[in-house]
Amino acid sequence: MRNKMIKLILLSLLSVSFAFAKSPVRYMDSRSIGIEFVSMWRGQTITEASVPSHDQFWQVALNYSPFEYLQFLVGIGAQRFKVDRHGTATFNGNYGFAFSAGAYANTPAFANKIFRVTAGCDLVYLNCKDDYDYKYSGPIVDPLAGIIICAGRYVEFEAGAKGHFIIGEMENPRTGSESDFSNNEYVKGYLDVTATSPSGIYATFHFDASPEIKADWDDGPYEAGIGFTVGVILRDKRPAEKKKKEKSKYFPGYDDMKKKQDDMLRDIE
Repeated sequence: MRNKMIKLILLSLLSVSFAFAKSPVRYMDSRSIGIEFVSMWRGQTITEASVPSHDQFWQVALNYSPFEYLQFLVGIGAQRFKVDRHGTATFNGNYGFAFSAGAYANTPAFANKIFRVTAGCDLVYLNCKDDYDYKYSGPIVDPLAGIIICAGRYVEFEAGAKGHFIIGEMENPRTGSESDFSNNEYVKGYLDVTATSPSGIYATFHFDASPEIKADWDDGPYEAGIGFTVGVILRDKRPAEKKKKEKSKYFPGYDDMKKKQDDMLRDIE
């Protein structure tokens, strides 16, 4: 009962916020909308026995920024969960429907517009069964805080610390029993490397790890996660003057080309 109440509280708090990677802040201005595809491979030890488990996650997500310093994300996709053999027991789940959500706050850029501080929270709801209807389910919550570094025109780095909390439930269809499970390591460091373009297209590589990370990844990441994101800003509400300046910076001949285009249109008229 206590576990279910915790789930309900967390879901209620996070249902108003919308996971995995936010669009580059420099392009998410007032009322900007973006779409992205995310893939994630992650490993963590679970239960008191510290049994390795692994999940794979794929999603399509919508990213919305009502203004520059706040971003929301909501996504749907598929997730697969596996648990290594412990004694005679093992779990090899199939892909199941999953949803994700996230909310992030960013400070204004400072120190020559190179740095920003960011904080937020990610949520993925695990929902996975195997061929025998054994089920692992529950929210996975990852709060985070870090710093964004704008390293030139095309590259951004984000690094910091994040929490990792599985509030899960195991269901045995043969006995009808249910038992709670969670992960053992709750704190990780993370690094995101994002390549951007003036048009708003971007790609992000994500890596995170707990202090218990190991080099043996034969069955997948051990106390670590790797993710890839590709996306594009679909609607960019930056002021027209700002867009013009950026285009001129990235395409030196833009002003001359625009003037010739305007002259040709006047001649046609």
